[in-house]
Amino acid sequence: EHINFHLFNKLGVPAPYSYYFHFRVVDGAEEAPDPWRGDFWGLGFAQESYDSDFLDVHDLERGNLYKLINSTTDAKAQQRYQAPHAVMDGSDHDNIQRNLTAYSTAQFIRDHVRLDKWYIYHALCQAIRHYDYWPTANKNAAWYFEPVYTPQNNFLGLMWTLPWDTDATWGPTWNDGYDVVYNSVFGAGAGRAELQTDYFNAVREIRDLLWQPDQIEPLIDEFAAPIAEFVEADRKRWLNAPSDAGNYNGLGGAGKNGIAALVRDMKNFAFTGGSWPGGSVGAGGRAAFLDSLADGAGGDSIPRTPTVTYVGEPGFPTNALRFQTSAFSDPQGAHTFAATKWRIAEVSPDTQRPAQPDSLTLVPDRASWRYLKGLAEPSATTGAWRQAGFDDSMWQTGPTPIGYGEAFIATNLGDMQGLYTTVYARKQFSVSDPAAFDNVLVDVQYDDGILVWINGRLAAHENVASAEPPHDVTAEGAIETSDFVSYTLADPTAYLVEGTNTIAVQLLNASLAGSSDCFFDLRLIGHLRSQEPSLDGGAVETGARKYEIETVWESAESTTFEPEVTIPAGAVRAGRTYRVRCRMKDNTGRWSHWSDPVQFEAGESLSVDSGTGLRVTELMYNPPVLASEPDIDNEEFEFIELKNTGDEVLDLSDVSFVEGIEFDFRDGDITMLPPGEFVLVVRNREAFVACYGPEMSALIAGQYEGKLANEGESIRLVDFWSGAIAEFAYDDTDGWPALADGAGHSLVPLSSAIPEQSVGANDYSSLLRDPANWRDSTYIGGSPGVDDPQ
Repeated sequence: EHINFHLFNKLGVPAPYSYYFHFRVVDGAEEAPDPWRGDFWGLGFAQESYDSDFLDVHDLERGNLYKLINSTTDAKAQQRYQAPHAVMDGSDHDNIQRNLTAYSTAQFIRDHVRLDKWYIYHALCQAIRHYDYWPTANKNAAWYFEPVYTPQNNFLGLMWTLPWDTDATWGPTWNDGYDVVYNSVFGAGAGRAELQTDYFNAVREIRDLLWQPDQIEPLIDEFAAPIAEFVEADRKRWLNAPSDAGNYNGLGGAGKNGIAALVRDMKNFAFTGGSWPGGSVGAGGRAAFLDSLADGAGGDSIPRTPTVTYVGEPGFPTNALRFQTSAFSDPQGAHTFAATKWRIAEVSPDTQRPAQPDSLTLVPDRASWRYLKGLAEPSATTGAWRQAGFDDSMWQTGPTPIGYGEAFIATNLGDMQGLYTTVYARKQFSVSDPAAFDNVLVDVQYDDGILVWINGRLAAHENVASAEPPHDVTAEGAIETSDFVSYTLADPTAYLVEGTNTIAVQLLNASLAGSSDCFFDLRLIGHLRSQEPSLDGGAVETGARKYEIETVWESAESTTFEPEVTIPAGAVRAGRTYRVRCRMKDNTGRWSHWSDPVQFEAGESLSVDSGTGLRVTELMYNPPVLASEPDIDNEEFEFIELKNTGDEVLDLSDVSFVEGIEFDFRDGDITMLPPGEFVLVVRNREAFVACYGPEMSALIAGQYEGKLANEGESIRLVDFWSGAIAEFAYDDTDGWPALADGAGHSLVPLSSAIPEQSVGANDYSSLLRDPANWRDSTYIGGSPGVDDPQ
């Protein structure tokens, strides 16, 4: 149950927080007269109750809350909290109990149930086999009614199902796991296919991101470790004790044999299979069951799982993280693309890397190319069109296959027959490390002749008379096949470069007017050198593990297919380990599986032009005591001042302090900063204005969370997309200005440490890290809102 509740909470389904505890009950003169009697009562388990405090702790708006009880269907008997603006007669509860049925319409279900939460809730129930309920049962759950009151739901709110009593899981079980919502979504009534599609999408997501050995098995170990020794003492107290001392001799199962046996049993349940009371689990464990559940319903129509590759700068710098996905592919055919979604999550550095692919698709087939009809030579200089620096911006764009005369062609050149015999095409692609490939395959589908160059070097040619054919030449003969043909490049470093590469194609027809078809498609596949698997980092403290289900950033659904994404630099930190994935949706609402992850350790950001001119110009971390306001703690007068040193208005909407203090300018009162102007973030607006005067209000963007440590700490100011603007740590020793530490002065950077806009963020941060580049403010109290006089 401890793990179950933890997982529900991580998935955004509020569940009771739970704890282990220990009582020593002094009920006799001797502490331990024998192994079974005495003060030691072993290990206990506690969990939250459903009540008003639960709503507060889980940041839920005040709505009616019911804890279901098997012995009654009476709403008032089950109610645990009455919300101030909710119905007072239990009619919200009774509406779900009586009117949510197997024949409810999809719209009725949407109007009364928070379905996105239920999908995730029940997907996890399927994984852990939390099944002990049925549609008419009032048990093992709570109902929370979110205060979204609309005419459509008769002002009753939206019901969330929350978990309770999940001990019959991870093996032993009873019943089938069909609650009142499941009964309505999958019941006998028609017209709910869209709801079922959304449900199976959630099951796929839980399987892909959470129910994996590299996520679940370390989680079980993490939760077992803190109590492992204590469990042995607990077993000695209760196992085989005399009946008058109390014992659990009647219990069975793996847990009776110790925590190590229970851990193994849970892992078997998840990924191996076995037999437990209430029903066995087949080979592959619940993982295999989730696979069959997620893909069994309409599985033949699910978009194919995309493949993601890294195409950014070497070393994974935080401000140059670019990834590319393979093309959208759907068993239902072409033109069904609906959306793409990306995500990045932090994982613990010792997370087992997923099995690495033995190849990477550098250029997929059915991709978008630039192309030019061969009515004339493509460039004034022979071969210039094949080089990386050639300007092809005036060429047309279209997906392959390109040509005419076949049903599978995506870009139709209907005017080619009788008018021109050649077509030129170019495409750029990225490679992070050419030496990582053992060889590269050029797979081409063509009719009738073809030449392929990579970065200006001829890589493949077939059925052509020379390596420099003019625009009006024909192929050596007709080719009548649509199969792909492979050419192996044994030395990839001779063709590929680090970064952006250019592949160029010249397609030749067999004759000007007598050929019935002509086309090409191409894919470029790099076979990776075999390497020993490695793990980053070492052991992680219990309770500190990072799991992939928790995202640090996810994109919006992009309804226009774009194969590349740039991860916002503000979402990641150098030295931490991340996973990036992508998934795609078709026009029936089905999401593919998430791609296999690309796992990496983020490197230091590239030193590039910060591009803003936003500078830290004053920091008051230990303010003076204000004589006129003796009852206000001096810490309430803290502030940080920023200045726009550039010559353009700055949009601060994506700027935030994320370390030391926390403040997001997007939520503040000032989001635009003109050239030469100042903006302040303060600990306490009211106290600050009392100290510095009401005229300062106009310069305050808002109050930050936290406080500036008097002993010094790290400060990090970031732009969400570009990364760090300033990263430094101030101190009250080691050469830092002394008057700023309790004598009432602020810290002010020297003018030489407030560089022009062109300096890189790394260089700017380096200046701020040096105490020699700071001074005390000229006057006590500093000079917020103006340049400090010297």
